[in-house]
Amino acid sequence: MKKLILILSILAAPFFANAETDYTITSSDDGFAAQTSEVQPDRNYSRSYDFGRVWVGQRRYTDFVLQAGRFPLQVRGLSINGRFFGGDTNCPSLLFPGQRCIIRASYAPRMSGNHYGQLRLWVANDTMIVHLSGRAWDGRH
Repeated sequence: MKKLILILSILAAPFFANAETDYTITSSDDGFAAQTSEVQPDRNYSRSYDFGRVWVGQRRYTDFVLQAGRFPLQVRGLSINGRFFGGDTNCPSLLFPGQRCIIRASYAPRMSGNHYGQLRLWVANDTMIVHLSGRAWDGRH
């Protein structure tokens, strides 16, 4: 129930919106800094997500939900890079109004320390960047 309330509250705050291309992207947990933004075409947007402290050899993931607004949304591409970061998506190249898809980002460190990566999503004329971070812990430091 707690997750459902959290997801609904985050869905109420759009990450991106404009008259020609409106859409939202939200996280399945509370670690994502979702904010309301008025956007103009051909702009870049940046947010961050911290996976927190993760044991070496363990995996933590989060799902980002991309939802088209009132108009079809062209999904042009996705990349996730950085040491120990990965991901996958079920997003088609075109989302119809109200349709959703999932972008799953993961952090699976194999050595201790702070790690950084990026999730890049190209939709319509926008580029969204989520700066990823995590701290791997082996119990000694």
